[in-house]
Amino acid sequence: MQSVVSRINEKISLEEENKEIIIRIESLYRKDLLRFFLEIVANFLVPGKSLYISKFNSRCERDLIFCDAWITPSSAEEKELITENYALLEEEIKLGLKSAYRAKKLLELKGLFFQEKEAYVAEEMRKRVLRFSNYFDYDIFPLMQKFLVSVNEEYKKTRSYQVLSKIISTCYLISQKIEEEREDFPDKRSFFLKLIPLVIPTLFGKKRILGCFVGMNVLKDNEVLKERHLLKAFRKYYPDVSLIKGSYFIQKNEKSVVFYAELESEDSFSFSQIAFLKKELKEVVRGSIETFVRPIFMPRNEEEIMKYIVTLSKQVTEVNDLPQIVIIFNEQTDENLLFTLLVVRPLSLNEEPIQNIINSDSFEVFIEKVRNGGSIKKNIIKEVSQIKISIRKMEFLREDFALDLYKARQSIVAWLEKLFGSVRDYNGGLIARQMEGKNL
Repeated sequence: MQSVVSRINEKISLEEENKEIIIRIESLYRKDLLRFFLEIVANFLVPGKSLYISKFNSRCERDLIFCDAWITPSSAEEKELITENYALLEEEIKLGLKSAYRAKKLLELKGLFFQEKEAYVAEEMRKRVLRFSNYFDYDIFPLMQKFLVSVNEEYKKTRSYQVLSKIISTCYLISQKIEEEREDFPDKRSFFLKLIPLVIPTLFGKKRILGCFVGMNVLKDNEVLKERHLLKAFRKYYPDVSLIKGSYFIQKNEKSVVFYAELESEDSFSFSQIAFLKKELKEVVRGSIETFVRPIFMPRNEEEIMKYIVTLSKQVTEVNDLPQIVIIFNEQTDENLLFTLLVVRPLSLNEEPIQNIINSDSFEVFIEKVRNGGSIKKNIIKEVSQIKISIRKMEFLREDFALDLYKARQSIVAWLEKLFGSVRDYNGGLIARQMEGKNL
């Protein structure tokens, strides 16, 4: 005689009794089954609405469980909707009754509540600690909590609990590996980059994106490596790559930093692109580690400015002389580079003063002083201008994120040449020769 367990077929049925709907199940007992059944009945028979369960019974007989749920629809339309959706969900629910894995997947596909998904993630972490105790310890749970709190609800909604668990586990393993290497070689750079392909749903179907893990030990207090460095490295090869909003997570302390971010391109990443990036990207990102430089402030030397003005004025002796300029670097802030620009040029009576012609879309310009530096002829004066210029420094960061002040100066000269035509950069010639010498 066959046992009850071997011959049971999971059953589910819907009956109507007066104004109520009764949904019944019969299945092998599983500890997660009650929660699965109630979640489906209460939250997914009418999309976007939680139904009122007026009565619920369950009983166990040997290895079997029997459950009955009474639902009281609020209207005839809702009753009809419950019946229609039940017909669509019936086979999926049966699969969930047969398999805990199928039950989890069904709840996720139908919009598993965040707290439920987080419970599944916690269960996965517990399994890893028990099963792979050589690699995981209970200190993974604070990392898990930080990750689940840091990423937004929309992000968690569109990622399965398996993906969330893998992200947390990988971040943990990388941080552990960094700590091991730091203890053995405290003065040596430890650097890890791992790429994993992920498939996410979009309005136009499924799309393959890249999950990126980056980890390193911190050798200096002012070292910086964030998602913008990773994005810049990606765009070196694929300019249309962008960071997926809400996917960035960072875990750092005094000795290490580990972060995760997801990136996408206009189309799905191909497997050949992924293989290429796995080969090339690590050293590019490693070379992107930025050494943070605190803002510099140096009081401007007014005596030096006056000497430059006198020197430039002596260079302008003819009507056709080029405008003479000096560019002096003043300071850098968190976002900008500040320069003082001195311009001395011959100005006839029918020419526009500098206040009327100076403008820029690329950076901020503020005229501090305009004065008369003497005359060349009766109707031609030497116009002396002192101008403050503020430039966004992000435009002048090199591959290694060092500031290229020479390039910033060149952008100012190029702007002046658009306004005046040719100019003579009084202190730029020496700088140019120094740069040429470095490049030899």
